[in-house]
Amino acid sequence: MRARGFTLLEILIALAIFALVAASSAVVLRTVLNTHRQLKTSDQRLMEMVTAVTILRRDVTQMVARPVKDTSGEALPALLIPNRTEFEFTRAGYTNPLQMSARSSLQRVAYTLKDHTLYRITWPVLDRAPETKSVARVLLQNVTRLRLGFVNNEGQEVEVWSNSTAKEAILPKAIIITLTLKDFAEMRLIFTIRARGAYVE
Repeated sequence: MRARGFTLLEILIALAIFALVAASSAVVLRTVLNTHRQLKTSDQRLMEMVTAVTILRRDVTQMVARPVKDTSGEALPALLIPNRTEFEFTRAGYTNPLQMSARSSLQRVAYTLKDHTLYRITWPVLDRAPETKSVARVLLQNVTRLRLGFVNNEGQEVEVWSNSTAKEAILPKAIIITLTLKDFAEMRLIFTIRARGAYVE
């Protein structure tokens, strides 16, 4: 019996079926890759948020009532709040591994929101000289709003805290930081301040 080859119609049908299968596979692969990319981006964003909250918690919970001096020698309060989107304070726990440098275990830190970016600013010394330079680090991007609140001695939430430079000035019991993000829901963080009394050097 003589073998019969494929007809032109059969070849065209086979090619059409192959093209459909290939197109479907490409769509599925593209969908899988896009989903993987979105999940990876989401994971990275979540990690950035976790890191930012961890640093905020570490700084704020170790706040101490130690006023400082600016570059002109003027006193700055232990907790300085120039506006609702910026705050500056002194914190303890500034580790000095192996005592490699002769510096205090206290550190001056500030947080400020500018152009939808939350920055963490630090100074190498507490009482600044004219040549003292600050270092700014991007902490979290895509932040549309930063709001501050405070818990007073009576446990009440208040929107304003005194910028007192007096040594006997006390800190709030807790600070409430509300961050509104472009790509995530609003975060409301409440950090209790451990050492609230006047700092004794």
